[in-house]
Amino acid sequence: MADIASVLLMVLSVALLVVSMRLHHANTVGLRHFVGSLTAALGIVQRRRLERLEQKNRNRLLEDSVDSGTSAVELVHRAITSTTFSVIDRFSTSERFKASAQKARRTHDDTSRTFYRSIKTTNKTLHALANVLRNNQSQKRDSQSGQSNNRNKPDA
Repeated sequence: MADIASVLLMVLSVALLVVSMRLHHANTVGLRHFVGSLTAALGIVQRRRLERLEQKNRNRLLEDSVDSGTSAVELVHRAITSTTFSVIDRFSTSERFKASAQKARRTHDDTSRTFYRSIKTTNKTLHALANVLRNNQSQKRDSQSGQSNNRNKPDA
């Protein structure tokens, strides 16, 4: 009787060992799938981060280019107007005409300074607005892709 009980316990132990090995194998396969999915998801997140960083750098470069280009044009403009008004000052014989030219120069310099400042301010404002719109669009896209991913997952 004891031998039969021992044999039955051994058979039961082997059966339980086989079941546990199958469960271990199934869990290992499931874990591999999970790690692969996690790696793919992290790859997507990393790619999106890099895309955003690249876009941000492009925008900064564009903003800086417009700003530097505006500064360069302003310097050339000032040089031309300075030369023009200096020539008028130097060769004008009428004091009344010189005074009028100096007043025109001050008005011109103030107007052009305001004009170039407004271009630079508009450039910064447009880029800030574009960044806000892009961030909102990106957040909407991320939330929509997150919702679609949740729809594809079966409920537990």
